[in-house]
Amino acid sequence: MDAPREAERVALTRKAATTTVRGNRMDAARRLLAELSARTPEDLDARLALAALHREAGAREALADLLVDPWPRLSGAAVRPPRES
Repeated sequence: MDAPREAERVALTRKAATTTVRGNRMDAARRLLAELSARTPEDLDARLALAALHREAGAREALADLLVDPWPRLSGAAVRPPRES
């Protein structure tokens, strides 16, 4: 069997990330959403989901790194600062 093409890989990564979030496996979800965000930087929904998980984990540096590019496009609750530890 051939390796999945990029579009299939993105779809599988998105599905795996969704499953891990539902399964409350947040470290795995953060890893998969980070991979998805790297593969599809235009996917703002994936970045926002990852940002929410980074906020919950208190991963301020990872959150800052993630939001550098899309920050000007965000509004509302998405631009709130990370929660204090």
